[in-house]
Amino acid sequence: MSLTKPRPDYPKWFSVEIANRMLPLVRAIATDIFEQQELVDTLAQRLQRLTGEKKPSKRTDADYTDEIKEFRRELDLERAKLMGFKHEASRLGIIAREPAGHFDFPTLIDGHNAELCWILGEPEVLYWHHVDDPISARKPLVAEAGTNTENGASEHRWSSDNQ
Repeated sequence: MSLTKPRPDYPKWFSVEIANRMLPLVRAIATDIFEQQELVDTLAQRLQRLTGEKKPSKRTDADYTDEIKEFRRELDLERAKLMGFKHEASRLGIIAREPAGHFDFPTLIDGHNAELCWILGEPEVLYWHHVDDPISARKPLVAEAGTNTENGASEHRWSSDNQ
């Protein structure tokens, strides 16, 4: 399956603010992916048990062959749905990662390529990691108070937590 390029109306690099504004849509996609991944895993386990079982004497090889073929068809369909949900995130410019429900938003932090990291269930984007780092390497974002804007709200510059 060939994935198309991200939509041109979404940024190549996400700010924390933009990523957080997109979270209602991303949460819906994340929930779909999480639930679909659970279904795919369940079907794959059932198929594995079926193909590994010893056949009771009353069933024929043809019965098992048909049942296995049907499970494989169903599993293929459900995997295609899962890929469709991941494709939807990709079109937004967001990367759906493993485990299901983990999403990365490409960004620049301290002038370097990085990814804002969000996991289903978190209230907002609060973490980041270097490109290609595992989820276990994510670090908290740190906001540095900036100058006041015209409307009185303070601006923030997001950077890595240099511990």
